[in-house]
Amino acid sequence: MRIFIHTPYFHPRIGGLESVVETLAREFAAAGHAVRVLTDTPHDAPDAFPFEVVRVPTWRQVLDAMRWCDVFHQPNISLKALWPMAYCPRPWVVAHHIWYRRDDGRIGLQ
Repeated sequence: MRIFIHTPYFHPRIGGLESVVETLAREFAAAGHAVRVLTDTPHDAPDAFPFEVVRVPTWRQVLDAMRWCDVFHQPNISLKALWPMAYCPRPWVVAHHIWYRRDDGRIGLQ
C-alpha cells in the first residue's frame, strides 16, 4: 500500500505530533508499505529515514503525492492540506489528538 502522510511538523522538531508521525511512518515502512511524508518543517541535513520525506512541498508535490497514494493520512487535521482531495479523492484517515481552545481558554470548534 502507498501511504501519504501530511504533517505540519516533523523531525528535527521535537514533540508529540513529530514523534507519532515518525513512529507510524517507520512501522508502516517496516511492514512493507511505501510511505511518503510531506511536512512544512524545513531541515538542511539529508534525511536518513526508511521512507521518503518531502520538506516544504510545493502545491505540485502535494498533488503528486495525493495521486500517488492509496490512502491519505493526516495525523493533525489541516484544511490547508486537504485541497488535493477535491482533485484526487482517496481514503482519508484523520487522527486528532488535542482540543482547540479559544483565546479565553474555552474549548470550541474554531
